[in-house]
Amino acid sequence: MEIFSAADNLSEITPKDMGFVVLTEFEDDQIYEGMLIDYYVSPLFGIKMKWQTEITQVDYRKSFTDFQKKDLTNYGITIMNLFPMNRAF
Repeated sequence: MEIFSAADNLSEITPKDMGFVVLTEFEDDQIYEGMLIDYYVSPLFGIKMKWQTEITQVDYRKSFTDFQKKDLTNYGITIMNLFPMNRAF
């Protein structure tokens, strides 16, 4: 799915009430490992905060993992998947 391959699509997969706005401008916005993306997000009471994420893993058109480099806690990992992950518990 193309939505998981382009950085500008991150706002499409983020809940609207988060107020997610990509700030980084890309010539080619295809997601790749090591990509840094700056954005605004408004998670609490509409207060706009500047965050930065680094794409740490990409499975083209299926999933990506990002690490929140600059956020409220300065720590956070997000895994976005098109298909459910297989887990053994």
